Amino acid sequence: AEDPYTYGDWSWLLRAALVLHFGLLVPLAAAGIVLTWRRGGAVRLLAVLLLVYAASVVATFVMARYRHPVLPLLLLFAAAAVVEVRRLVAGHQWSRLAPALLTAVCVAIVANWPLVSESSVRAASAYNLARRLEDEPGRLVEAIAYYRRALELEPHSALAHNNLGLALARTGKAEEGRDHLARAVELQPRDPDFRHNLANTLAALGDGDAAIAAYEGVLTIAPGDAAAHSDLGVVLQRRGEFDAAARHYQAALAADPRNVNAMTNLGALYAEQGQLDDAIALFGDAVAAAPDAVSPHVNLATALAARGRLDDSIAEWTRTVALAPDDASAHRGAASALAALGRVDDAITHLRTAVRLAPESIEALTALAHLLATRPGATAADAAEAVRYAERALAIAGDGRADVRTAVAEARAASRRTD
Repeated sequence: AEDPYTYGDWSWLLRAALVLHFGLLVPLAAAGIVLTWRRGGAVRLLAVLLLVYAASVVATFVMARYRHPVLPLLLLFAAAAVVEVRRLVAGHQWSRLAPALLTAVCVAIVANWPLVSESSVRAASAYNLARRLEDEPGRLVEAIAYYRRALELEPHSALAHNNLGLALARTGKAEEGRDHLARAVELQPRDPDFRHNLANTLAALGDGDAAIAAYEGVLTIAPGDAAAHSDLGVVLQRRGEFDAAARHYQAALAADPRNVNAMTNLGALYAEQGQLDDAIALFGDAVAAAPDAVSPHVNLATALAARGRLDDSIAEWTRTVALAPDDASAHRGAASALAALGRVDDAITHLRTAVRLAPESIEALTALAHLLATRPGATAADAAEAVRYAERALAIAGDGRADVRTAVAEARAASRRTD
């Protein structure tokens, strides 16, 4: 931002120079042109050059910095004005001085007319600083402070309210964020993005009715918004309104046939309703549309396993692990399919990797303890390892989970058998 006020907060030199600006220099230069015009020749050429360039900046204004090339010429004529005014005053040549002074006054009024207030300029700079900081790791709190500053200076900035609301939601202050997002919608009710952000936050807060109303507001303005249709479908699906959810997922795909979220969400709905073949087809389409995304592969592998197509599921899990070798859940999924096919050793290998990647994962710990304790020909070392993993799961989860208690019992029974 071209904002000397905000820059001046960090520079005493710039603060001191704020009185020496174009609002002073341009009127002086105008007076200098009037006072030196009679000299003709080179002086008039410089004056014309100055005026033509200044007119081009005004006509095609892009940024204020484009006026800087006129500074040398302005300084020449301003200096000439100072010299000539002293000479004319000393000589009491008021008739020659009056046109120059009148010109300077008229130009000064135009040059100093407040087109934009200082608070607006500072607000824009605060917003720009916040936007930059928001993208830097670990500086979200600073960004929030600058968004707040921008709103103190410009309370009706819908964009600042919107971005502050999103930033607050990211820091766990979703309720406060919701209020700012609602204010952004109030200020710019025809902006579908602001409404969508509000709807997403309301859905995250569990306010289904308000979220549905907000998503419907988005679709009133932008009926072909695929993301809004898909997100609305998710809220409806959570409420058990499966037919309505399916209609919105299908509308999202009609608007954007390669929308991976809509494919995935509709596939999950079909899977939930037991329509596994339809779910597998959609998850396959999602994989084809986004082959490097992990989630579609996970969904496809899970649906294939549920359908009993274990070999296909293992193949898909293998691709998933290759895409995300550090994803513990992918290793757990691969282990589940391998164990179902009796490939216990391979399943244990994946589960050990899952535990290494996610040492606090109760699911990985209990599954690994179960396989070690129940594998054919389990040794004392297997049993001891099973006990160690099962008891770690118990320490994390407590007595409230039946699967953990079962894993502990299996591990201890294996230990007694192998003593």
